[in-house]
Amino acid sequence: MHNIKGKGKALNQGGFTLIELLVVIGILAILLAITLIAINPNKHFQDTRNAKRSSDVAAILDSIYEYESSNTGSQPPSLAHVGATPAAIGGLYLSPTTTTFATSTLTLSGLTSNTITSGHVTTTGCANAGNNGTFAVTTGDGTSISVTDANGVASDTTCKVVASDAAVNMCTDVVPTFLAALPMDPSASGTSCPTAAAFDTKYTISAANGRFTVAAPSAEGSATISVTR
Repeated sequence: MHNIKGKGKALNQGGFTLIELLVVIGILAILLAITLIAINPNKHFQDTRNAKRSSDVAAILDSIYEYESSNTGSQPPSLAHVGATPAAIGGLYLSPTTTTFATSTLTLSGLTSNTITSGHVTTTGCANAGNNGTFAVTTGDGTSISVTDANGVASDTTCKVVASDAAVNMCTDVVPTFLAALPMDPSASGTSCPTAAAFDTKYTISAANGRFTVAAPSAEGSATISVTR
């Protein structure tokens, strides 16, 4: 009888409780996470950069709709020609050395490695007011852009091409009222406006069915970062 009681007592003292098992599993999970970060820090850094990208594209979209809210529903003028093809958000700041004007065509010459051959361009900084604005591109080659400009004035060397269908400069519309500066992708170099006139945020914008999409094509780790509103 005595021996039977002793065996029962020994059986009651064996094993772990559920709480003890959960605590051990939790500790092991934490140790595993720390080990993975230590073994693959690049993944951790990628996730951190992608988190910034997600925040940036949301901030850019917010600034667009804040502009609309403050301007009776009107869209920012810089987005007037944004279409379904994603365009870079940035400033070109191409400065031609000369312009010529003939029969409603303004030609900005003296560019280097120009790639704009269609769509629209926006010029600013021209001494002649008729040369400032957004114009349809008629032709373009490596050193010049010709646009349709009914009010063009010849020999204006102060013009600067700041945007096109391929590069949308939102700066004057949303900075600094709705954004202190246009956000830059972590892989982008330099600074954006208002610090710099020529820049590439490495974010893109497109529009379809009255909605804008801002995306981060440089997202890492096969991530897709894109917000549509």
